[in-house]
Amino acid sequence: MEFYQLKIIRKGTKPPVWRRCLVPSNITFAQMAAVLEEILEYSFTDRYEFEFYQEKVHVREYREDEPQVTSYQYDFSNASNTFVNDLLDKMTWFTFRVKTNEQKLPEYRAEVEKKLPAVSEDGGALCPVIMKEKTGAEEEFWSDTEQKNKRLAELFTLEAGEPDYRISKEIHEDICQGKASLIFSENAESKTENNKKCTDSLLKDMAETVTKALFKEMKKTAESRNPKVAEYLQAYEQEDLVFLAGELGISGAEKLDKQELAGRIAEEILKPEVMEKELLRLNEWEFQAFEKAMKKGLFHVEENEWTDLEWASDIGYLAVYDDGYAEVPSEVSAVFEKICTSEFCELQKKRSWLSACLVMVEYLYGTAPARVVYRMYRRRRECRVSFEEFTELFRSVPEEENICVLDGDRISLQGLLEEKEIYRMLLKYQGDREFYVPSEEEIVDCTFNGYPSKQPVYKKIRQFLEQELGMPEELAEAYLCEIYRVYYTGGLMSEAMEQLNKNRVIFETKDQAREMAELLVEAYSKTRKVQLCGHAPEEERNPQFPGTFQSNILVNEEKNKKVYPNDPCPCGSGKKYKKCCGRN
Repeated sequence: MEFYQLKIIRKGTKPPVWRRCLVPSNITFAQMAAVLEEILEYSFTDRYEFEFYQEKVHVREYREDEPQVTSYQYDFSNASNTFVNDLLDKMTWFTFRVKTNEQKLPEYRAEVEKKLPAVSEDGGALCPVIMKEKTGAEEEFWSDTEQKNKRLAELFTLEAGEPDYRISKEIHEDICQGKASLIFSENAESKTENNKKCTDSLLKDMAETVTKALFKEMKKTAESRNPKVAEYLQAYEQEDLVFLAGELGISGAEKLDKQELAGRIAEEILKPEVMEKELLRLNEWEFQAFEKAMKKGLFHVEENEWTDLEWASDIGYLAVYDDGYAEVPSEVSAVFEKICTSEFCELQKKRSWLSACLVMVEYLYGTAPARVVYRMYRRRRECRVSFEEFTELFRSVPEEENICVLDGDRISLQGLLEEKEIYRMLLKYQGDREFYVPSEEEIVDCTFNGYPSKQPVYKKIRQFLEQELGMPEELAEAYLCEIYRVYYTGGLMSEAMEQLNKNRVIFETKDQAREMAELLVEAYSKTRKVQLCGHAPEEERNPQFPGTFQSNILVNEEKNKKVYPNDPCPCGSGKKYKKCCGRN
């Protein structure tokens, strides 16, 4: 017999109102609901719900006359047939709520802190118990803890037995009659009766079944489908091939038919010097993913792999099939083996790290002495070079691919340097401040995610967006990038809030709006800014910025930001740039 230690926090309270309690394991969610209803002082009801966000599961009472699956994202588990151990042993938190048509009741976030053995009579709890609580300063949310613990001991007597599958109504009736209300079983086994899968789960199951069948059949025939680059490129749309030809500098592409054009492109991209140029453009994650792809042979591309391999498919270095499998053509591998010497790999590593540092010039400085950027570059030990070698490495990046310019003894964003008035204003505002130099970990985090994802306040904002507002993960990530962009360029909190309006985010309560505002204020004070040479406002005595400067630099950055083929088109069509305005 064991107990879970839960910290149950009332959502929307500032400072947080919570109760820390012990609840037994080896009971069903129907029994757990009865315990939590008493601890949180709900009236008895069978209209409760446990939501496990990470696992995408709703646990509720089964009713024949109601749909079990109420969201395409969440599976349904029958509370009276499901034991709490199934989910609490692997999840760190869940939401508990009671649903009613009459009024909106408070919801709770329950954090699973640890699992403890049952305590002896000397030390304590053989029934549910409240260990500690923090209630409101002005309003008492709950009744006296000591009295509540006495009631818990009276209501919930623990008894060992066979797996107990009573529904909530039966549990409540037994409680009223003084019978054993909590029956725990060391052989607890959940039943799947009445459980239902959501659309997402059904589609995933179907995809997995089909994929396994295809893979099994494919294994019978061959390890490789032996794709030819020219033949693979013929599957592209004509307009995509014309765009790719333009990127590669192939003239007269519009006059060629698809087969001729695919042949010309294949011939071009299989030239060692062209492949070298393409590989030197990659960041470290893309290069590593491509190396792994070549070693895998034919493999199924997982969703988390696609981001770093999409470029290879776009240019024709990776053949991707309709069933989700892919492989690097042998022609491509042969050229890669020729050029991928230790010297080339070393250069690629240095160039990709330099690119990351130059992105941080945009995020932290706008413009900075070259020696400062060199100090940042030296944060990665294996890439260290002399200052002269550093400047030579900088000049080796083609001008059209470099977001920065080496201007005398300074490195500046190209777009910023073109706007002389704004450039002078930034220099004046930066003054003689010392420049902040980020760690290697900070550089990797910001350049990989597009914002400082490891910074606690950004973690809290992401958690709030996903858990409190129900924002999808991808949209939350995009919004965090927008907050960061607004703040590092000197924008104000009102502009960060406006991004929520653009995404049509609606706050259900004033408490939610207030909490989001407080998080944005905290993020503002902790975000490093170009005007402060990479320092955060909380580190400065006078963190105010001239309004005209911040608005101008935002406009300037937007206007001069380099757009790559796979970026969203600036016109707002929702298409990739290469398939929209990039064709012109």
